Amino acid sequence: MQEATMEKPLIDPVALAHEIAKEAVRQTAYAPRWVSLKQASAMLGGVDQKTLRKWARAGRIKMRQPSGYHGKLMVSVASIEEFDANAGTRRH
Repeated sequence: MQEATMEKPLIDPVALAHEIAKEAVRQTAYAPRWVSLKQASAMLGGVDQKTLRKWARAGRIKMRQPSGYHGKLMVSVASIEEFDANAGTRRH
């Protein structure tokens, strides 16, 4: 009678999980924290840039102008994600 042998898996599940976690951290580290008005508009389904400016003045999203008065307006990705999650189906 032949003995049943346990075959070693081709991929170690613990090592695989560790590699996936490392990759997620790496991608998060390089993800932009601020995006342009155009990118923010696209992230919110084509919301007009004037509307984004209004939302920023109302405190609904975070916006900054890092290069001074004539600099490019940048919108916080975290505030976009939070706003989008809270807005649900109320997007205009």
